[in-house]
Amino acid sequence: MELQALKGHTELVFVDSTPFFPDSKRIVTASRDKTVRIWDTDSGRELQQLVGHTDSINSVSLSSDGKRIVTASEDGTARIWDANSGKELQKLLGHTSRVNSAVFSPEGKKIVTASSDKTARIWNAE
Repeated sequence: MELQALKGHTELVFVDSTPFFPDSKRIVTASRDKTVRIWDTDSGRELQQLVGHTDSINSVSLSSDGKRIVTASEDGTARIWDANSGKELQKLLGHTSRVNSAVFSPEGKKIVTASSDKTARIWNAE
């Protein structure tokens, strides 16, 4: 039985690793519309929109504590966001092609990104 339909993105939507916040009251989605959105799971209401990527977003993941979000984009970057304020904390530059995915390590101190440039990179997430 469907509980909610989350409507707001204007292009194809992705949910990736750990889209639910630890309390299960919010989820995070990413889209080809270049935005990341945070939603209330009870009402289906959009709570926040994170904007900064200049091309489609390919993946979105939460840190295990739910305090940070990492995104991977066609624009060749991964970005770390504060999950409460929506502020961009860090832009991860180094790939020479689109970044296909990005995830936090279990303790949240590192991020791994995978790119069409045929590399995976490990980053300091702090």
